[in-house]
Amino acid sequence: MIIIHSEKKKQKYLLLLKSGSDFRLSYTRQEVFGNLVLSLDKIRKKLMISDVLNPLKLIQDIDLRKIRFITIKKVYRDILRGELVRGKLEDFLETMHFQFEFSDGSQALFLPIFERNIHDAGDMAVLERRAVIWQLLLSKLKLQ
Repeated sequence: MIIIHSEKKKQKYLLLLKSGSDFRLSYTRQEVFGNLVLSLDKIRKKLMISDVLNPLKLIQDIDLRKIRFITIKKVYRDILRGELVRGKLEDFLETMHFQFEFSDGSQALFLPIFERNIHDAGDMAVLERRAVIWQLLLSKLKLQ
């Protein structure tokens, strides 16, 4: 379920639901990560990825049956000797994203979850928890 905080967002959400019905999809779960909206149809095992600003703009349509594995990849900036003594590893995190590897060997897909220059570092833990829930959910659906 997606939480809607404004009338404008509500209208975009309704457009997204309509676009799903146009594709004969029934979204059972949706989540916003940065500028991306992930919409899941559990029955058809489809993940639709659209733009937050334009929910009718379909960015990617993923058939979960064609996924080999889903991981959360973290990229850290260079850590110099002794820097970890003064800080935590999370202080060096630059980006975090979903990585989808496909069974047919096609190019991996990377979806941003956290980018230091865009997101507040205080949001990192919450974003990571939400991402892990989605990773587990999508992996479980893939195995069914």
